[in-house]
Amino acid sequence: AVWRGDIVLKGYGDPTLSSPRLRQLARRVRALGIMHVTGMVIGDESFFDKARTAPGWKASFYIEESPPLSALVVDRAWTGKRITLTPAYTAADLFRRMLIKAGVTVDGKAAMMTFNIQGGGPLTFAHAGAYFVGFWLRAAFVYPAGQMIVHDPVLSTEALLDLPSGVNLTPVTILAAQLAVVSVAIGPALYLRAKARRKT
Repeated sequence: AVWRGDIVLKGYGDPTLSSPRLRQLARRVRALGIMHVTGMVIGDESFFDKARTAPGWKASFYIEESPPLSALVVDRAWTGKRITLTPAYTAADLFRRMLIKAGVTVDGKAAMMTFNIQGGGPLTFAHAGAYFVGFWLRAAFVYPAGQMIVHDPVLSTEALLDLPSGVNLTPVTILAAQLAVVSVAIGPALYLRAKARRKT
């Protein structure tokens, strides 16, 4: 069978992920009957931010004692005799090579996708006697070709307070509005990913 598109290796911060486990995963992909991948293998570390160190770390901790922080890291970021500075890309590249060894041909190269939080702040407003406290974020998905989709919602308490009285402003409706905003980014995101694949 042919897998048309990319394979995304998404990390959730598991520090125990190892080469043998990736090798097992590659064999499972082959066991599903997939013999060819037309796209890339993308390492997705967007579950964490891009910070490679933690608050309180001394300068000597980074690399010398602790690998870079990432939601997707294999073998504690060791590759050969050195520690990689790009754990997600290294994991994607390793998984791509293991897929090939397992008998799955892959057309595209390894790549990395991240989610960058660029700013934000608190948000408090009242409507019809109800009070809501939350926050807003300015963020961006960074795709393999280095292109970026920025989500920068224009949101103000005044706009929310001017809602018609018939609007039932509940956490559920707020969530539905947020999902609608996010869905707007899906179209351009798919376009950029397709464009990135055509360039490889």
